[in-house]
Amino acid sequence: MPPIATPLGRELSKATLAQKKLINLETFSTPREFMAAVERHRHAGETAFAEVLDKSFSMEVLRHAPELSTLQCETETRFARLYSAPGTRRRRLLIAFTGVAMRLMMPLPIFMQSMPKDTDLLILYDPQRNHFRSGIWDGTLALSDLVAVAAPVIGAYGDAISLGTSGGGFPALRFAKQSGLRRGLSFGGRQIDDTLGLMRGQAAPPAFDPLCACDRRTGTEAALIYAALNAHDSAAARCAAVAANSHLIPLADRVDHGVLWALQRMGQLPALLDLAFDASMDGLRDALTLWNAQNPPQTQRSARE
Repeated sequence: MPPIATPLGRELSKATLAQKKLINLETFSTPREFMAAVERHRHAGETAFAEVLDKSFSMEVLRHAPELSTLQCETETRFARLYSAPGTRRRRLLIAFTGVAMRLMMPLPIFMQSMPKDTDLLILYDPQRNHFRSGIWDGTLALSDLVAVAAPVIGAYGDAISLGTSGGGFPALRFAKQSGLRRGLSFGGRQIDDTLGLMRGQAAPPAFDPLCACDRRTGTEAALIYAALNAHDSAAARCAAVAANSHLIPLADRVDHGVLWALQRMGQLPALLDLAFDASMDGLRDALTLWNAQNPPQTQRSARE
């Protein structure tokens, strides 16, 4: 396939360009927006891209859905989007902190399709990829600033919890503690590593970390869910679990970092997102342990974080 010259002078093949378009579509689209885009490209005669869409993770899930999620973007800022659906009546809000790839370990349409129907979604992106310590929510300078900015949004809901994956895992827990949420969940949360920046002569951003033994506030439950055989994630979870009211939930015999994606592939993501709000911490642990035992690890296609 002949390459295509870009404005920057680089040459990208049609296949590479199609994959980039797919990644963008799967990172920022609702289920209905994704399926509408598929139809547009088909009608436009873009055969090559239509084939890429047909083989995508999102299409794999959405083509069999009896009904597509009605979540739609209500409010959009540069690094945050609030999605709501008719009839949710501001009952529950899930505040989601994405990982380095600006995803929740899977394409956004798949995650949204698994959301409980009575729950809205506030999704936050980390453009600087430094665990939300700077550049969040239209340029606020620290995670603590986000707490104040998000307070009016959270206050409009009857219940709210936070969830984060990979580089967004521990920020979700910090945010939950600082916002006084009753629960925060981290999936494959990873520690901040300033080594490269320090080698470049950059100062590490100063920050108080509520995930420490010095913070004895017990009002927020912190769940740390991770692959038991992943040495990096296991060590990070144990370090963060010194904070009060922390609960370690290792998934036995798993090594893959993408534990939330693994739960989706088990078919348990809808149930998990319901239990995240409704179950006790023991109930959540028991469910995760059972699902993991029923679905032993195997080689699967992986999704970007």
